Amino acid sequence: MRNSGRIVAMLFVMVAVAMAATKVESIGTLDKGPATVKAAVEAKGYRVYGDNGKVLAEVWPAKDATAGKNPSDAALYANLTPGTFAGVLSFPAGGQDYRGQNIPAGVYTMRYELLPSDGNHMGVAPNPDFFLLVPIDEDTNPAQQLAFADLVKLSKTAAKTNHPAVFQLNEPGSAVPGAAVDDNGFTVFTFNLTIGGKPTPVGMIVNGSAE
Repeated sequence: MRNSGRIVAMLFVMVAVAMAATKVESIGTLDKGPATVKAAVEAKGYRVYGDNGKVLAEVWPAKDATAGKNPSDAALYANLTPGTFAGVLSFPAGGQDYRGQNIPAGVYTMRYELLPSDGNHMGVAPNPDFFLLVPIDEDTNPAQQLAFADLVKLSKTAAKTNHPAVFQLNEPGSAVPGAAVDDNGFTVFTFNLTIGGKPTPVGMIVNGSAE
């Protein structure tokens, strides 16, 4: 009887762990935002669940992000040019960026940008690759590459602070699409982003902030 009780307890733990796993599911067409932005993203998006079973974010990748020379030798994504439109992200219940800033519930465009190479940003992240969020109604021309100063100014309106809303990019995971919690406790969402006509796995932290 004692062994039976232990087996039941072990099964309960296994089920609880399985239920708490991160998950990604396919969702339909983006139905919010300007027509120009809707036309620039994939017809289907992804819904990302955290290990608590709650929805963390919804993402619609760009149909084709502009490929170009990345000016940083340290960048993970060498064929992405700063200022490039990379897709749309929705926070149904709000979220936090890499700095721990609260980002209100809403729908945002994602733009690729590099961490500034100045003294204020030394050592704040393991690589310089980030997506900056911009409220979707304030970023209506996906074909346009935004200059650094313009993108930072727009992204500050997403965070509602004096700092842009920043989401660090990581090495992609093995499952595409997929989500996993890494050794730092960050939930990394991996998806294919078409860059210059070539599907490229990209890893993005959708939950977790740096110390």
